[in-house]
Order: sequence, then structure tokens, then C-alpha cells
Amino acid sequence: MRALFYFVFGFGLSWTAFAQQATPPSGVDPVPDYVAFRLFFAAVAESSSPSPAEALRQESRLKPIQLAMADKAVLVGALSTFKTNFANARLTPAKSLNAVAETTLAELIARMSPEGFQKLYAYVRMQKRYMGVVPAATKATQ
Repeated sequence: MRALFYFVFGFGLSWTAFAQQATPPSGVDPVPDYVAFRLFFAAVAESSSPSPAEALRQESRLKPIQLAMADKAVLVGALSTFKTNFANARLTPAKSLNAVAETTLAELIARMSPEGFQKLYAYVRMQKRYMGVVPAATKATQ
């Protein structure tokens, strides 16, 4: 009976250790904030003259943030600029995609109200639970 207890106890500990390796350690954030903002901006951005369907889609994606009209107008303008700069950066290898997101973030911090930016920041941080890091492909897998 005692041998069975040690076997089950040992197996349980090994399974727990194996299962815990798949999750990041407590306090480790797998997606940095600037990457989360870049992904959010890319998902929500529309052109400077969106079609009615595009405008409606963007509005539905921004509605959960509950921004004041002035903050929403600043965000929509910054997203339009982001979309253009992001498309240009993708064509230019020397330009960092994260730099485009950081420029947009700096603009939003400067132009939005502190409360509005705090709502946006909280929303993007909440959305990070749906984001993940995919390791870069190695030459062997390409």
C-alpha cells in the first residue's frame, strides 16, 4: 500500500511539473505592451476615407472602450495615420513595425485626455489574453 502511495504521489508531482512548464512563470508578460498596441492598431485601423461598412466595423471595435467623442476622434485619426505608415513600413525593410506603433502611441498620449488614454490602455491590456507569441521559424522548418 505504501509503495502504491509513493508511486501515485510521485506521478502526481511529475505531472504537475510537466503541466506547469507550458505556462509562463507568474509575473511574466509574454506579449509586450507595444506589440499588443501594434496588433490592436493593425486590427482596428481603417483608411482616412473608409467605406460605410469599414466605418461601422471600426466603430463596433472601438465601442467597448467607451471613449469620449473627442478622444475617439483623436484615436480614429491616429489609426488612419498608423494604417498608412504601417503599410509603408512593411514595404521598407529598414523601418521597424514596432517604431510605427510607438510613434502612434506617442501621438495618442500627447493628444488624448489622460482618462481616455487610460481606458484605451486598459482595454488593450485586457485584450492581451487573446494574443500570443509565435516563435520565429528556423531555417530547418522553412
